[in-house]
Amino acid sequence: KARLQVSGVVRLRNNTGTGNLDQSICWPQVAVQGGSWQDIGPQMIGLTHGDNSFNDEVSIPVMGGTDVSPGVYDARIVCQRVYVTGGASQNKFNGDALVVTAVPR
Repeated sequence: KARLQVSGVVRLRNNTGTGNLDQSICWPQVAVQGGSWQDIGPQMIGLTHGDNSFNDEVSIPVMGGTDVSPGVYDARIVCQRVYVTGGASQNKFNGDALVVTAVPR
């Protein structure tokens, strides 16, 4: 077995210019190649506020880990909007970094 660790940073950007609040959560997932995705870390929350005089950006650190058997694995960070004021959701998601490491056990 090995410990598979996933860490990364997601940047949220809200440039509505209308004062909308937008809250999103992000978390890491892994899957045996071709298999089902498994959540491996906590949901991290980011809140942005769009305004007429500035664009709001926030970075969300994401990390998690799981013990795995030998094999080929896929990793990703998933984000979902959970709250928004105003009309439509405004957060733009940008992946700033994704690091995957395996540590023998």
